[in-house]
Amino acid sequence: MERESLTKSLIAAAIIIIVVLAGYFYFYSPKSDNTSNITTTTSTTGDVKSNDSNKSVATNSSSGTASQESSNSNTGTDNNNSSSATSNSAPSGTSKSNSNAKSISSIDQSWKGNNVTISAVVIKKYDSNKNGKTNKFMTIADPNKRSVTIKAVLFDTGKNSNPASALDSAYKNGNPITISGKIDVYKGELEIIVKNVGN
Repeated sequence: MERESLTKSLIAAAIIIIVVLAGYFYFYSPKSDNTSNITTTTSTTGDVKSNDSNKSVATNSSSGTASQESSNSNTGTDNNNSSSATSNSAPSGTSKSNSNAKSISSIDQSWKGNNVTISAVVIKKYDSNKNGKTNKFMTIADPNKRSVTIKAVLFDTGKNSNPASALDSAYKNGNPITISGKIDVYKGELEIIVKNVGN
């Protein structure tokens, strides 16, 4: 009787141990695997999203660069057209500003007979009519040192209306201009015989 009771107790204990172990493996092992799978899936999805995001950023960056290059190209074209238009619209008898223009203070009588371009402001001006032609006589000064002056003359303003108009405007506004012409000496004084006038 005692042996049967002991046997039943052992069998019951064995069954309990088996049930506990089975429950452990059932509840814990599969959850661990599922969690791992879920983590892997999330990680993979994250990588895919990250890659898509990077591609989107790269695409946007490329588009932005392309747009900027296109814009720069168009701007360059517009600037060239504008420059061309300005050049084409310049009246004959005038010249564009010359960065190599000499200062009046660097000119002396040894320059007689030479063609030069100088930077100047017109400080005095009067017109003289002779033999049906109008000549323009001026005193021009160095823009940076107005005490340094020479005479300037534009003969026959009728034939040289554009330079004449530019000189009148420069005298009125007091703006510096460039004057191209031939250096001469008249009654012991330096003068420039004006051919072209620029801004």
